[in-house]
Amino acid sequence: MSRTKKIAAGGVLSLLVITVAIAGSAHFIKCGKSQQGNNLVVSFKEAGLGNEQTCITVEGDASAVYACINGGDKNPKAANKRTVNAKRTATDCFTPHNGAISGSLTLTPPGPGDFSCPGGMTLRLLSVSYSNVKVVDTTHDASCSP
Repeated sequence: MSRTKKIAAGGVLSLLVITVAIAGSAHFIKCGKSQQGNNLVVSFKEAGLGNEQTCITVEGDASAVYACINGGDKNPKAANKRTVNAKRTATDCFTPHNGAISGSLTLTPPGPGDFSCPGGMTLRLLSVSYSNVKVVDTTHDASCSP
């Protein structure tokens, strides 16, 4: 191999090493959450990414309480309530700009499953809470907890 080809090959290898080093330093700068109505909106900012598309997953445990409400807009003190617990996830992929991404993903409550109300009553979501929420960069194996 000529000296010129060796130098060119070495230069390309150096660029590859630099690119991998930059992309290998992925880290979250911001990780937050806010409940908006019955949904949990999780926002994040991640840097040190390079230019490749980056996929983010937000995961968490949700606990939703459903009840049957009568025509008088009351919840009778009968056994017509159900708590539904489920793992919730949201995923999307982002294209970095200057090696960083910013975004938000929304977790929604689990549905009532097979729970239903007798005639004359309406099924209503009374409350929902979220726990063990985590943001995971599945492309670079980085994570944060809001």
